[in-house]
Amino acid sequence: MTDDNLNRALFTKRGNLIYHISYGYEKNLAEDIRRQVKSTYYDYDISRTIKVTEADRVIWVVNLEDAKNLILVRLEEGEMEEVQKLKKS
Repeated sequence: MTDDNLNRALFTKRGNLIYHISYGYEKNLAEDIRRQVKSTYYDYDISRTIKVTEADRVIWVVNLEDAKNLILVRLEEGEMEEVQKLKKS
């Protein structure tokens, strides 16, 4: 745990980092990523964030919700992709 974030990491037997995953909330989201998400999903609340760092890649996974829907978006290198959209019951 660091601050409010749960962290997971995988290392090789020699101690080299393979990947790092940090689970957080909207306040842990990088400001440029937050602006990009909110510019499209302005009526949605950001409920959870996941930051995956692997080699030279940084991937953000953001959970969004409103009264009727849950949306999962993925961001990497300035590109945003809606991965899943579910209706709340």
